Amino acid sequence: MRNTQLLAFDISMTVRCKLQYLSASIEGGRILTLTHRVSIKTRVSSAVLRVTHTSLPFLAIRVRATALISALAFCVAMSPAPVQAQGFFDFWAGPKPSKIGAPKRNKTARRQSSGGGGVDSEADMIRSEKKSDRSGEIIADGPANHPLVLVVSLKKQRVTVYDGDQVVAYAPISSGSVGRATPMGIYTILEKNRVHHSNLYSSAPMPNMQRITWSGIALHAGVLPGYPASHGCIRMPHSFSKRLFELTKTGQRVIVSRDDHAPKSFAHPALFKAAPTEVAIANARVADASNMTAPPQTTGLITTAAAAAPVQAASTQTAATVSKYRLAWLAEMDRRAKAVTDTTTELDAAKINFAEQNRAVTKARDIARLARAELQKLSQVAKRAEADRNAAEKSLDQFAQSVLKESRFSDEGVATAALKEEALDDTVNKKTATSAAANEDAADAARAVQVTDAEEAKAEAALKAAKERLNTAEAEVRTAKASNDAAKRREAKRKHPISVFVSRQAQKLYVRQGLEPLFEVPVTLTEPNTTIGTHIFTAVAVHENQTDMKWTAVTVPTPAKTDKLDRKLKKGEEPPPAPAHFSQQTAEAALARIEIPQDARDQISDVMKPGSSFIISDFNVSNETGLFT
Repeated sequence: MRNTQLLAFDISMTVRCKLQYLSASIEGGRILTLTHRVSIKTRVSSAVLRVTHTSLPFLAIRVRATALISALAFCVAMSPAPVQAQGFFDFWAGPKPSKIGAPKRNKTARRQSSGGGGVDSEADMIRSEKKSDRSGEIIADGPANHPLVLVVSLKKQRVTVYDGDQVVAYAPISSGSVGRATPMGIYTILEKNRVHHSNLYSSAPMPNMQRITWSGIALHAGVLPGYPASHGCIRMPHSFSKRLFELTKTGQRVIVSRDDHAPKSFAHPALFKAAPTEVAIANARVADASNMTAPPQTTGLITTAAAAAPVQAASTQTAATVSKYRLAWLAEMDRRAKAVTDTTTELDAAKINFAEQNRAVTKARDIARLARAELQKLSQVAKRAEADRNAAEKSLDQFAQSVLKESRFSDEGVATAALKEEALDDTVNKKTATSAAANEDAADAARAVQVTDAEEAKAEAALKAAKERLNTAEAEVRTAKASNDAAKRREAKRKHPISVFVSRQAQKLYVRQGLEPLFEVPVTLTEPNTTIGTHIFTAVAVHENQTDMKWTAVTVPTPAKTDKLDRKLKKGEEPPPAPAHFSQQTAEAALARIEIPQDARDQISDVMKPGSSFIISDFNVSNETGLFT
């Protein structure tokens, strides 16, 4: 007889344990399998598990409290934190989608990995896909005619790709599981990466990743068990995700909602006009220039003359498509470019003036230095002359004293003394004249030093003024260049689609372009306390008249707190009808309730192009909306 025994236990978060004792007794082809379920009581002193069966040898397992507590801590540590993410515009406030399509798991189903979307390996994905035949379908495999919109239905566990109002692809998905539900909202494809690994869940593979939030939500290939099983990401079939990766572009819309909402062609006079063509702009600028009589005066961002100048279009197309705002902004760009030229010219002149003043100061300093050296030299000469004169006078005085001491003089001695006295007196006179001349020269040198010092100070002041002028010119050039560069960047963003969001809660209009905020303004809503719903208008093409846009619209009604949309249906039970208030939340009604300032309309229409979106919602901007979104 040969016995093989295996003991395994799995501790759950409710501090209950399922203990399995499997005994495979290979005897006469008979295999016995026995499963026991027991409860675990944790005590500091000890915890004892006992499993017995009459047909098996007595089995007693004693688990010390420290080991049990360690096992529980291990299970808690290995349980990943839920994804903290909100939608791009998180507008659903009704029942949470945490239990949508989440049937009871099969006890024998293979445990899924806890990676970024709960995926195993790429080979596992492909095997699972082939086994379940849930690979999705690409209907149109060529380039899209319009900007794509992806609609993810959490209830149906399905993603549908729309080219305008036409379905071009669809596939099953697996969204966030209970406690980690995929947040509903309106998103943008922010980043694409064919080979990506999760930075949250043990570097789990996430092939064909298309990020929609910076907090960890993305579309990517993964295992599809037939129910929500990820940690918040949206898993797709591997082959489908690979082909979808080739179809989409960053910046395109992803709508995650409870139900499946299809875009429909839509037209309304309250929607924004198309951006003007280059020909229309050129014609309008010519007409605008011929009507400007007053010189432009700058008042902030846009010149007053440019903003107030009447537009007499050169053609019907120009009058219909080019706004005063556009012409004013183009005039402002010209002003900023001219400011760069003017300030650069002034900077060049300031540099030349500074160089000249620097040379003048250098020359004045040299002259003043020479003058001070000359004064020092002449002062020394005057001092020596004064000393010589004093020495001569002293000699004369000493001779006179010696003559007075003599009591008797011969005639010859008297004559000799007279001659010597005359010579000494003549020497004193000469030394006195020399000293006086030296003192005069020193005085003249001192006056010259005063003049040169004044000239040096004047040159220093001029140099300081030249330096200040240079600094001011450099600062003005930097300011002008920064302003001009900002205008160029803003103009360069015209190639990007624009995103407009109106929040009933905030009663504001927010505009973003090129993943950066552009401006925001307050708007007026009639019946501001009445639910308006969420409406996503997507500009898919420019109309043939080159003035209007072609739009699609998706309406997602806002449920009331009393609506039980997630109630599980009984077998054979028909789905209940939609709540009556849903029929009042139409796109037409929403547009009729919003009054947008004309200036904001002009700025938005100035950059409106295919791929742009206009969203109206009851809710405010999500905390996911920020830099690079």
